[in-house]
Amino acid sequence: MAKRLEGLYDIHCHLVPYVDDGADTLEVSKALLKEEYKQGVRHITITSHYRKDMFDTPRDELVSQFRRLGLWALKDPVLKNMELGLSREYFCDKRLEKLLLDTNRTRVCDPALLPFGKERPVLLIEFTTGHLEYETMEYFVSLVTRLGWIPMIAHVERYRPVQKDPFTVISALKKAGAVIQNNAAAVLGDEGKHSKKLTNELIEKGFTDIVASDAHHIDYRRPNLARAYEYLTKKYGIERAQALLITMPDYLMHGPYQEEK
Repeated sequence: MAKRLEGLYDIHCHLVPYVDDGADTLEVSKALLKEEYKQGVRHITITSHYRKDMFDTPRDELVSQFRRLGLWALKDPVLKNMELGLSREYFCDKRLEKLLLDTNRTRVCDPALLPFGKERPVLLIEFTTGHLEYETMEYFVSLVTRLGWIPMIAHVERYRPVQKDPFTVISALKKAGAVIQNNAAAVLGDEGKHSKKLTNELIEKGFTDIVASDAHHIDYRRPNLARAYEYLTKKYGIERAQALLITMPDYLMHGPYQEEK
């Protein structure tokens, strides 16, 4: 078994209680944080859903619930050392289009937009898993990059254009400025053999930038980054595992590493 590192990053997960289809109680949120820490995760950006008519929690309520969880963690002798950040996973639709266009025109970020990243804003975006054209994916990537932000595409293995022609589509999206994220469950095969095959092909050929948990609950869709790290280390080597779970997410959260002079 590969050595398990402390210092893993999880920059796509749903741990804030009461705001989406993730943690449904504060106790579940606490259990999820403890499990993430147990698995070696020390840096988390919680990305609660933002989707019209499904996950419309107002920003103030989201921030309030996040602070409540964070204050509890600060009182814990172990979890107080975990870095917690808050962002959202944005569904690409007409509402998001308007938010991005308006921000581009005025350069005043709408309060509904909650990117993460200390050096350069990062926006996690997702698309429908139904009928979807590549042009829609490219369009929303371009809207985000026009702001000078980084678009990170969530669980890219789920989208039909990627499934039909993965390397052509992913190459074009990366050229347009997108960061590519795969779910750890897809890496491990927990989402089916076809998803595992596609995801591992993307990783093997260097198309994947980030692996994250997309964790939702302690009883299902659990945190799984320790297993993913061990699997990736065994299959692709420790440098690739660290790049996907430490180096690249650290770059997105904190900016480029600069050696002290």
